[in-house]
Amino acid sequence: MSRSSIPEIVILPDEDLESLALTLESLAEVLPKASIHVVRPGILGADPIADLVAGAGLRTIDASATDGFDRLLAQLDRRFGQQRYCWLFAGEVIAARHAALLSTNGQLAMVPPFNWLERSSPLAARRVRVDGQPLRSSRCAELDAFLPTASWRACFLHRVHAAIASYDEIYDDVCLLTHLGELDAAYQRAEQSWFPAEGEVKLRLARAATMLAQIIGVSTTSIPACAYWFSVEPEPFVAMTYIRVATSSVPFALLDRLFSMLPSFGPVVYRDGLVVESYEQVLTLRNAVERERLAAKLRRDSVVRMMRVGEATPGEVGHALSLSFLLGMDPDKVVAELPDGAQDPILGDCINTNLDAGFVAQVIAAFAARFMGQAWLNQLVQRFVLGRNVEAALALDEHGVTGFDHWTLLGTAAWVPGDVRSKAIVRAVVHGELDERSAAGYVGSLDAEDRATFETLMTEAVA
Repeated sequence: MSRSSIPEIVILPDEDLESLALTLESLAEVLPKASIHVVRPGILGADPIADLVAGAGLRTIDASATDGFDRLLAQLDRRFGQQRYCWLFAGEVIAARHAALLSTNGQLAMVPPFNWLERSSPLAARRVRVDGQPLRSSRCAELDAFLPTASWRACFLHRVHAAIASYDEIYDDVCLLTHLGELDAAYQRAEQSWFPAEGEVKLRLARAATMLAQIIGVSTTSIPACAYWFSVEPEPFVAMTYIRVATSSVPFALLDRLFSMLPSFGPVVYRDGLVVESYEQVLTLRNAVERERLAAKLRRDSVVRMMRVGEATPGEVGHALSLSFLLGMDPDKVVAELPDGAQDPILGDCINTNLDAGFVAQVIAAFAARFMGQAWLNQLVQRFVLGRNVEAALALDEHGVTGFDHWTLLGTAAWVPGDVRSKAIVRAVVHGELDERSAAGYVGSLDAEDRATFETLMTEAVA
């Protein structure tokens, strides 16, 4: 194997000398004639290592990584020009098959992780470059999956957008964070951003949140996302993954709809055969959901029996209402079992207001019919409206809940956006919660644009 046929080898060192030694040993075994360079990337902890290896006869390259990984590659492209070079992270191992390809103008790339994402991983980039571009070759071998150290991941994360111009950019960030192993950060960004997004990006963000939740073992917190997801998700494998996440979080009716997408016999195939779930896995999941359904019904019935004899705690009452939501049962039947008169002051705190807004409004309507005027009920309404904002206020209207001045509450909260406040104050006037003079006093704290919105809407409402 002639030295001229082998591309220049560029190693990107990390903070550990042992990882550099591992790569060098593999190169010495399969590419003994290779010309090896070690980058001095200006990363804290890596520079001293590069200084040490210079004394071992290896060449060093000054290439700053502080402006991101793309610029570092651009610096290497300029240095090598029309010479082929192959970059590797310290810690990656070159095998004999890799060496054979490199000596015959072949290409190397890492196994792409997370193939369910719709953005490719920067870690799966082609490693052999020439003339400022990845080498084009019909022959390619895969390096083993490898996650670089935190310093190199920070170089890739330089791409993450500081100012978001679109939700498509947010999805780019989610993919990049995921590929670099920052799974918690990726999940939080996707889970918090899916709702205001639109179209395909909305689906991608919801899908990413779901898959990441399953990977890192957390429960999804956005139940409305489940309802949206189940109505649009076209992939059976992804749907089944969501079942894993959503069990005990969404109504079983939605789970049943999802199960209808899965084959009754045979495996689930996703992404043209890249991912296959065995029939045994599908059957196991079906049985687990059925056990969960039966357990939920037994727990709800047990609490209702305890309520009838006055033994249920406020927490158990709230749990029974949540189980009613999961089972698709009328919450009025639970509320009807509460005794007349004053209730435990902490009862309102035990009601889960993160369930479907219509269901929570139905619960509040049932409470209001029996316990209007009790302080815990007023606090429950406040927590619901201030937590779910316009969605909660509209749901209360739809269920005929009055007497809580919920639009006034939303319109006078200082942290609510001005355009939402102006619309809420108009609704408060229309619903008789405020007179026009009082409403004008609240509107005075808004900026000129939001005051104009209020005046326009108010004129239309009066007309």
